[in-house]
Amino acid sequence: MGKVGYYYHSSLNATAIAAVGTTYDAAKFHLHTLIPDVVEPASSPPRLPGRTRRQKFASKIEGLHVRVTNIAGGCTKLTCRITEDSGGNIPLVPDTEATISVGITAATTGMVAYQVGIPLFGIVTPDSEFWVWVKTDSGTVTLADSLITWSE
Repeated sequence: MGKVGYYYHSSLNATAIAAVGTTYDAAKFHLHTLIPDVVEPASSPPRLPGRTRRQKFASKIEGLHVRVTNIAGGCTKLTCRITEDSGGNIPLVPDTEATISVGITAATTGMVAYQVGIPLFGIVTPDSEFWVWVKTDSGTVTLADSLITWSE
């Protein structure tokens, strides 16, 4: 019997990227690989039963959360983009701007969240790597982490 409903997954990149400014920088991104690990059942010849394999992303990006720290220089908004290439030239999720929700007791830390809801079957590269890019409206931030939530 096939699956009923959705399975939700997430990909977290917590590599701190300092001094993110008002333009996209080809050296400042978060890389996410959105491929579920699939264990082959014993009844699935000619593959290797019980072995884990990677399958191509054929699902829907549901949302993106981006946390920033060291907010400086009057920065109040972030613009984010998700691309399928390391140069940032093939956008899958176009530029989307959001106001940073800053901390209650620490105004130099904040978060933006985007609801995406875009199915991406058959248009992504076989390695299913996704690059998250961030730029500010003014000043600089440290890209602390990004989380992509996706469903299949």
